[in-house]
Amino acid sequence: MSKEHAEHNEAACDFLAADGQWDDWVVTTAFYSAVHFVEFKMFPMKEGEKEFKTFELYYEDTKSNSIGGFHKRRKRLVQSRIPEAYPGYKYLMDQARIARYKNYQVGKTIADLAREHLKTIKEHCLK
Repeated sequence: MSKEHAEHNEAACDFLAADGQWDDWVVTTAFYSAVHFVEFKMFPMKEGEKEFKTFELYYEDTKSNSIGGFHKRRKRLVQSRIPEAYPGYKYLMDQARIARYKNYQVGKTIADLAREHLKTIKEHCLK
């Protein structure tokens, strides 16, 4: 994951927000931008004697010792490693899931809040 990929998704988020018709995708692209920002901040990561270059390598190496899928495991890492970004990250993860699977009619208020959370996450990850 890279900062450039995060910024690419953020630019897509901003583009969609400017159009005003794609609030569900604003939320979704904000979440995936946040995924890349937090992974950029956390990896490479050392845990015990092991160093993991990517989240994927961490996930594969530790999946037998832990409960939860890809997104839940990443969320727990954000909670423990970037706690100041966690509330916004959890919000984006939850809202993106709703937008993708339950109700795509998200609304501007939620889309704007998603962009605000992304901005906060980005600030925490780039400092």
